[in-house]
Amino acid sequence: MKKIILATLFIFTLPLKSVAHPKAIILLRHAEEPKEDVNHLSEAGYARAKMLPSLFKNHPVLKDFDVPVALFAAGAKKEDSSIRSIETLHYLSKEIKVPINDSFKRDDFRALAKEINNNHDYDDQVVVVVWQHKILREIAEKLGVKKTSDYPSSKFDRIWLITYKKDIEKEKVILADLPQNLMPGDDKK
Repeated sequence: MKKIILATLFIFTLPLKSVAHPKAIILLRHAEEPKEDVNHLSEAGYARAKMLPSLFKNHPVLKDFDVPVALFAAGAKKEDSSIRSIETLHYLSKEIKVPINDSFKRDDFRALAKEINNNHDYDDQVVVVVWQHKILREIAEKLGVKKTSDYPSSKFDRIWLITYKKDIEKEKVILADLPQNLMPGDDKK
C-alpha cells in the first residue's frame, strides 16, 4: 500500500509537458504577386508590405496586442524559389527590429507549428506567420483550430487571428477572419 501511495505521489508531482500558448498568432498570406514573376511581389505587393507595420498600430483589433516577438516566413526552397513571404515581412521586421525566421520551407508547416506550440518564449506573446495561401488552413489546424475553410485564392487582404481562451474544462482555440483594410479595394468586413 505504501508503494502505491508513493507511486501516485510521484506521478502527480512530475512536471507536465505543456504546450506554449501565444496570446495571438496572426496568419497572413504573402502580399500580391505579379503574373509574370512567380518569385517576387508585384508593385501592389510591395505597397502592401510597406503598409504592414501600420496594421499593428491602427487595426481596431490588432492595435490592442503587443508588438510581435516572432516573425515567420516561408523560406525559399532553392536559390531561385519564391521569397514573397519574406518580402512581405521585410518592412515590419525593420520597424519592430525582430528578425524574420525563414528557416522553415513551404512544406515544413508541421515543424513550424511544432516550434510555435512548444516554444515557451512565445507564451502570452504575439507571433506572425506569412505563408502561401494554400498552406494557411493546414497551419491553422496544426495550431489547434478545429476546422476552417481554405484561404481564398483571390485574396491578399485577410488576417487570420488565432487566440486561445481557457475554459474550466478545456482550452478553446478561436479563429477570427478579419480584413486588413490597408489599401484601396481591400475588404471592409
